[in-house]
Amino acid sequence: MAVILDLLDTSIRLLYEEKAINSNGFVFNTGNEFIFGEVAEKNYRTQPREVNNKFWWQLGTESLQLSFGPARHTADLVHQHLLSLSQDASESNEIALAVSGSMSKEQLSLLLGIIEQCPFTALGIIHRSALLAANVSTHTSILHLELQLHQAMIVELERRDDSFSVTGSSVIPGMGWLQLKERYASVIAANFINQTRFDPRKQAHTDQLLYDQMPVLINELFEHDEAICEIQGHVARLCSTDMQHITDELIIRVRGIHQDLNQRPVLLETPTSTLPGINKIPNIISSGTLRPSLIETIKLDPNSPRLIKTAPCATASMKKTSKPIDEKLAKKNRPTHWMDEHFTAHPLGDGIISDNIRLHCIEEDWFASQANQLTCNSNPVSRQPLMPGDQLQFNDEVVVLINLRSDS
Repeated sequence: MAVILDLLDTSIRLLYEEKAINSNGFVFNTGNEFIFGEVAEKNYRTQPREVNNKFWWQLGTESLQLSFGPARHTADLVHQHLLSLSQDASESNEIALAVSGSMSKEQLSLLLGIIEQCPFTALGIIHRSALLAANVSTHTSILHLELQLHQAMIVELERRDDSFSVTGSSVIPGMGWLQLKERYASVIAANFINQTRFDPRKQAHTDQLLYDQMPVLINELFEHDEAICEIQGHVARLCSTDMQHITDELIIRVRGIHQDLNQRPVLLETPTSTLPGINKIPNIISSGTLRPSLIETIKLDPNSPRLIKTAPCATASMKKTSKPIDEKLAKKNRPTHWMDEHFTAHPLGDGIISDNIRLHCIEEDWFASQANQLTCNSNPVSRQPLMPGDQLQFNDEVVVLINLRSDS
């Protein structure tokens, strides 16, 4: 089965059916080698000249303005990043590229050329918004708000027959994940100064400590009215209302493009879905992970840089590929494990995943026990048997059901 290489720079991922390999679009030049992902990001404030986070966004062959190790241009850094991912990869080396619509045709052609120099075989290029919409949505018309490192993008999708197609998109400059974190960090630093006279941004080391805590603090302020931040013994009390104006600006920018925002379902991924105050958007659809199984229903051309903007809905692809089910096949279509947020698989066992998420088995089919606030694929729990790929969520607790097949 094909593997999806999801090229959203906030979290670049190799997605297998049962696991994922993550590495965001940061690179750290140690002087001897390039280190990518979260380790690189942890040097962003302390050694800013040795960290680059624009190489995916600015993918090209123009010479770098500032020297960065042996890299001549951003294409070199993308090549090294893909090689780094390939070292952790396993199983199939055939990949379908899921890309943002902001990538130009020239960048897509360059990307295919880079892939040829890596131990991967590119099967084709698909608009990631179409894949996400087909995976989770049953609506006829939706918007996808995508948060990249240096910009946001709003994508319009329409359902036609049993497929979702991208019909338009707009870039929102200056509202990327890094810019939002910078503004949130400034508010937190102001709280420290007002409450303790300590400025965490005055020194690079403490600025990095604050930056490292930002994702957790943002998530806490989404879930709760208050949060506590501690840096080198200094403690500041934070309020979600202090952050609201930053998220409001993003929503206002989106509404400036789509005045009918209140009437349209909006598809959000992490971290967009956990920004403090983002729930001012009336109709939010939380996105799950991309399903590699969807790739089998899409006609791909390995030799073309053409971006495919249509993806069949998950339910439609199941209907089209359905065959007479014998006993052996039926067993393979049932979940056997559940996967936590760290992509660790656990046997279903007696069906008790946690105090809030419980399953019960009837004639080898698994069903979710009814509970308030428990959802399946962002919808209320139904009485239908659960399938591999289903996402169960209770507040911030999320698990994905999977099938780990044995060769026997």
